[in-house]
Amino acid sequence: MSYAVAYSSMAESSGKIKPIDENLEKVLIITHVESVRKKGGFLDRTVENYSFILKVNWPFIFLKKTAENLYMPFDSLGIFSYQFQRNIPYNPLEAEKKIGKLSPQKDKVNKYIELLSQLVEHYNQFHQTKTITFQGLIVDPHLPAEILTNVIEYKPEEPILKMRVPLDKSSTALKNFLKLQKEIEKELQQLQKLIKTISTKTQSWIKALNKDLEKERKSFNLRYKKLERSVEKEIKQLEKMQGNELESINKSYENIIGRLNEWFKIWDKESSRYTYLGDKFKGLASESMKLRDELNNRIASIHHEREEILQNLKEYYSNAISRKRNELRSANTEFTFKEAELNMWISRLNTLTEELSIKISSLQESNSSISKWMDNFGFKLPAKKFEGALPKKIVLNIPIYVCKLESPKGARFLVYPPITIDVSSPPSPTFEKTKIPLRFLSPTFELLKSQLEASLTRDEALQNELSNLAASKSIFKDPENKEKIRAGLMEMVSRGWIKPKQADELQRVIIPLFSTP
Repeated sequence: MSYAVAYSSMAESSGKIKPIDENLEKVLIITHVESVRKKGGFLDRTVENYSFILKVNWPFIFLKKTAENLYMPFDSLGIFSYQFQRNIPYNPLEAEKKIGKLSPQKDKVNKYIELLSQLVEHYNQFHQTKTITFQGLIVDPHLPAEILTNVIEYKPEEPILKMRVPLDKSSTALKNFLKLQKEIEKELQQLQKLIKTISTKTQSWIKALNKDLEKERKSFNLRYKKLERSVEKEIKQLEKMQGNELESINKSYENIIGRLNEWFKIWDKESSRYTYLGDKFKGLASESMKLRDELNNRIASIHHEREEILQNLKEYYSNAISRKRNELRSANTEFTFKEAELNMWISRLNTLTEELSIKISSLQESNSSISKWMDNFGFKLPAKKFEGALPKKIVLNIPIYVCKLESPKGARFLVYPPITIDVSSPPSPTFEKTKIPLRFLSPTFELLKSQLEASLTRDEALQNELSNLAASKSIFKDPENKEKIRAGLMEMVSRGWIKPKQADELQRVIIPLFSTP
């Protein structure tokens, strides 16, 4: 079944829908039904977008009593769709998205609960009966009758009994199913061919990557050795230059200091010759001592400058040598990253190859399972009635049909594996090898009923809260009530009465009405 939604603007222009309330939006759900589709038409049905969401667990299977000791397994989604005029896809993952918002009217919800209660009572009768006849498994009330299985009966004496679907080989459903199997086999062959091609290309890519990696490794080793020799040569030259410059500076400073010391010796010698002349030359001697102190200070300054020059020179050559060594480390690090990246891609391709192999095995297993299902399909069995106690376990070996209309060419039939029903306690059958649960509803009915009633309770509480709020309109006369309104709405959100988005919408409406600016 496929769906399309045309919103109110499109529907109003066509004249089919008229808005009924500013808070209720009309939508048009166009349901493509096989019987109508064959005639080239559509089945149009209009529903309302109601004010709260009803959440239930999907799917539930009920038993409907059609005659004495005759029960029909019935899908609750079909009942739900009929009761609320809302078509819902069978896929449980998509069902909740399509449910939308349902009517808060008690009569509809209570009527639905009443209908489910009747079906649960039918189930209880089935659980206690000694004679039973099953009448097919229905997954969609809109499917053509020829798609549904016919009467299936089993022997209660046998603990496990596999039943075949009693369809004539000439039936359209069987032909479509056989056609589907051929399509699956064809798709499987195409997938296997595609996977083989991808696997071959993957191995080719891995070989090419390994070849490139080895080539890059050899090239890098040559370049690295050449760079290493060049760097070592430059480092030796720098160290030699550093030694020469240090030696030259030391010699220059030693010459200057030596000449100054010789001059001091001459000065001391000459000055001692004139000391006997007395006071006449005291001023000259004092001046000479000051000059000598200045020369000593200058010598100390020269020593300090020399130490600074030597230190700066050492730092310069040390940094130059470090930069050269860092060039080697950077080159090695860059290659290491590149090598790691290539190895990562090789690992990913190997993983992909393994996954493709697993996929091939899975497809082959699926095809084998389809063949096994076909072995139990398409045989006409005589209808019989059996007396006796119910077995502890029953295997209904019937395909479960889901009709999926994908294109104007026609329907596509999806088939699930057989289901096993354990009737020794509350039955809880599940699809084998699928993630879609099937539950015969007895204990779970109370959960569903409580959810339905809780939805009504929440809706009533919300309506009462808003009525009380509107009745107290006169108390909202000052700006402080904005916070009171917000706090009240947040409390309603915390109790689960409304959603945060609804609280924001109510806040925008209520605050301007009941609070001063």
